[in-house]
Amino acid sequence: MTKEQKRDFRNSTLALSVGLFASVAFALVASFAILLVQLRHERKRIESEARSAKARRLRYKADKNEVTVPSIMQGVPKHFHTFLSHVWGTGQDQMRIIKQRLKEMLPYLEVFLDVDDLEEIGDLEGYIDRTSTILIYCSKGYFQSKNCMRELVSTTTKRKPIIALIDPDASRGGLSVEEVRAQLLEAQASYAKWGFDANTTPNGETLHGHLFQAMAIEWNRIGIFQDVTMRLIAERLLEDAAGTTYVDGELISHKLKALPPPKDEHRFHICCSGCNPGALELMVELAREQKFKLQLDEVLQETPSDSDFRSQAEVLCMTTNVERLAECDHLLLYLTLQTWTRGEESEALGKEVERAMDLGVHVLLTHEMPGAGGQEARFGCEFGSFFSCVDGATPGELLKRGIYSEIAVALKGGPWREASMAMLAMALGLSKEEAEAQAAGQDVLGEGMKLTESSLYHSLTKMRSGLAHVAGRSMRRRTRKRLQVATITSSTEAPDGAEENAATLSAADVSASTSEPLEIEAGDSDVRM
Repeated sequence: MTKEQKRDFRNSTLALSVGLFASVAFALVASFAILLVQLRHERKRIESEARSAKARRLRYKADKNEVTVPSIMQGVPKHFHTFLSHVWGTGQDQMRIIKQRLKEMLPYLEVFLDVDDLEEIGDLEGYIDRTSTILIYCSKGYFQSKNCMRELVSTTTKRKPIIALIDPDASRGGLSVEEVRAQLLEAQASYAKWGFDANTTPNGETLHGHLFQAMAIEWNRIGIFQDVTMRLIAERLLEDAAGTTYVDGELISHKLKALPPPKDEHRFHICCSGCNPGALELMVELAREQKFKLQLDEVLQETPSDSDFRSQAEVLCMTTNVERLAECDHLLLYLTLQTWTRGEESEALGKEVERAMDLGVHVLLTHEMPGAGGQEARFGCEFGSFFSCVDGATPGELLKRGIYSEIAVALKGGPWREASMAMLAMALGLSKEEAEAQAAGQDVLGEGMKLTESSLYHSLTKMRSGLAHVAGRSMRRRTRKRLQVATITSSTEAPDGAEENAATLSAADVSASTSEPLEIEAGDSDVRM
């Protein structure tokens, strides 16, 4: 090889060094990038496992295994286990909560919610056809909406399984079963305007019959009762699951602490005044449901066999003799429509409550809320009636002394009664100091359970604010894309009673606010729901 040829094939040491350095640097950068991707995936996996561990799953009582959802058809177009039919103005925020909770309880459940899944509003009947069970949230404005009625008519025509969800809170758009029937009958007059065929469209009575072919489920905003409502909804979506499941963390799934003896050398857990209608009967019900032995005025009452009781030590000691108030842990104040509306008898009750407060005896507040499951017979009422009622209200002196400074134990009927009795049993076992600490938000019950959830107002308000932002943003995006809506106006009410001292409200009155109905214009037809 000549010198010229050798010179042509001679490599520069500098070039080789630069190339080698660049290769090493590239390998290091690539390795670092791969490591970052792997770390990101690993972090997501850990976070996902942590969320799953905290998630409140639906489980079978028998073996505590997670409940699996029934299979549905796969492919395009998408099929769903349930369709959440609602009117935007009074149901949007509640449906968002329901979907999130259902997905937490049953991760593989396919739930249709319009702001997430609606692609074509002209195909509402198609979505109904591709859904196994339809949930109808019966609230103000639903039965005046063309598109909501399209969903109900299609559900009835196709004989789809249906869940009627009733909100007992009229101040937030709730309707009773009777009001739903009246509005369905009135809706018939709008069939022609909506373009419904009068010859083939089911009439109001037929729609009402299909809507309530199974017992309606009552919606609840209080967490302890909402757990029960969500479990009932989930069981309706499953086959033969009624009464066989529980939700992780549900109050009735916890083993309650044993009822301790009366505290501070007292003779009785509680005093029930004869001037407080229903108070004694409530304690008898509590003893029966919680399987306590009942001792009335130091006389053990006749009871079923000992095997029926949780523990031989759990004896509920009570008296009806108000002269022995000083020997009691609590004075029961059972708040119903009758409590302050019985004239002289109510005045006498007020004096007894004042005497208990003078003696330093804790006044245990319980409140029968309105709703299903026999609450009318129990004279359930809204808490606000204790402040203003034509037949009588809370004595002014008691209000001045802060009688409602603690949130009342909320009592409901039907499937929610068991949770009510559990809350009452826990409250009964608290000392005055523990009850005051509980009202202040401290966990004196153990396992993170708060009896009255005094921070509920703030948490639900924050939750609703976030949900409204997300849902509103999604709604606006879909509306602009699909429907070219000319005008959207909405107004939001502040929570009822927000100007009042939150400590004077019962747990039943501390709940998320709702929006006024949205006024949406799009040509000659209502847009949605």
